[in-house]
Amino acid sequence: MDATVAALFGASARTDALFIAATIPFALASVLLASANQALVPLINAWFRDHGVEHALERVNGLLGSSLVLAAGVAAVGAALSPVLPSLLAPGASPATRASASTITALLFLTVITRVGAEVVRALLNARFSFAAPASMPIAENLAVLGTTLLLADRLGVRAVAVGYVAGGILQFSYMYGVAWSRGFRMRPRVRFRDPEIQGAFRLLRLPLAGTGLSMIARAVERFLASFLPAGSITILNYAWVIVNSLGGAIFFRSVVVALLPRLSEARQDDDASRRIVGDGIRLMSLISIPLTAIVIVLAEPLVKLAFQRGEFTASSALLLSSVLAIYALQFPLDALTRVFQSFWYSRLDTRVPFLNVALGVGADIALASLLVWPFGVQGLALAYVLSSIANLMHGYITVNRRIRVRLPTLLPLLAKIVAASAFAGGSAAIAATFLPGPAGLAGRLFAVAVPGIIASTVLVVSLALLRVRIWGLVRRGNEPPSA
Repeated sequence: MDATVAALFGASARTDALFIAATIPFALASVLLASANQALVPLINAWFRDHGVEHALERVNGLLGSSLVLAAGVAAVGAALSPVLPSLLAPGASPATRASASTITALLFLTVITRVGAEVVRALLNARFSFAAPASMPIAENLAVLGTTLLLADRLGVRAVAVGYVAGGILQFSYMYGVAWSRGFRMRPRVRFRDPEIQGAFRLLRLPLAGTGLSMIARAVERFLASFLPAGSITILNYAWVIVNSLGGAIFFRSVVVALLPRLSEARQDDDASRRIVGDGIRLMSLISIPLTAIVIVLAEPLVKLAFQRGEFTASSALLLSSVLAIYALQFPLDALTRVFQSFWYSRLDTRVPFLNVALGVGADIALASLLVWPFGVQGLALAYVLSSIANLMHGYITVNRRIRVRLPTLLPLLAKIVAASAFAGGSAAIAATFLPGPAGLAGRLFAVAVPGIIASTVLVVSLALLRVRIWGLVRRGNEPPSA
């Protein structure tokens, strides 16, 4: 999707307007995708376990209806503030860019309503150990955004993308609703603000939503600082952020968290079982994230050239994007392991510790971004986020270790093997890339990605086997049902 937007509109003031407008709505969506879901899955699981199906569905319907009403209120406030938000977020942008962002902001706030509805239904399905269909949820949205953008780009310009997200949000919510009904969950939203159970759910969500606010502040500060850089910098930052979050957060890491949460929720009274599950999560996340870091760093430039360098997206923009992407890739292991530690607290319905973790990271990110943006430009903003993620990981480990004693020394030999295998894989890909001819055309760019990628994957698997890392054993253990 982003590659299509880049080809149609490049990295320019027009796309800066889109991503200025998307700052708050997309930050809300990102946190709802992670923190809110992590808080709701254990709660809904407990409703089913303690009170039975009928009572649990009644509570879910009350939560869904009440959440939709609140989301509509947030959307209305956001739309009302759309004339002033771009000036606050990006004062360094041109007046024309800010004016365009105002219109797009009002449209994108409508997606908050459908996102909230989809996330409540997804939490229900995840709590009942249904993972495949909810994981495919973004496909419906992306297809709608892509189709609408291609259809209306000539008529509406970059605003077509915003219209596509509104249409995609409606399709996504409808898809999730249909999946729930097909699983036998008769969803009939009810507004139940006075229900003690619903009030308890919203109390549980207070700190994750407060964390949303802090995350939005961090993203807003990044946009604020980037608005004083050359036109297109906000777009470059956003594309790199989306790629990293799509690869890590949406595709790989969230799948592991979704599998861990019900297991941790079932074991929350058993510290030994919790310790084993957290250990499984650390092993599996390391197996995914460390090789991913090595491969993305090496292949950042050919990947960006393949996916983005066409149409209005120039070679210089592609080179800048690849450098930012390579820096962001360093945070893959940091983010992945932090998610494991956060899942432990969410499974115990404790949202205070995750909130403190977010606050620590946001504070560090803002401070470092303010220092690094001036000497390093947009790359400095990416580096600030990576360095702040170290603080998140340290806090996550320390807090969980105090509670259940993670026994890190027993994990270090495996982590060292994964690091070594990943280094071999990344090095082999880099060496292979140096012997390839300069890519010419689409086929050449595809070849420049595929050959080093295949070599890296092969070397990774062989190295892990030689180092006696049992890949499939880790995957099976990380996805065992709670009763196992």
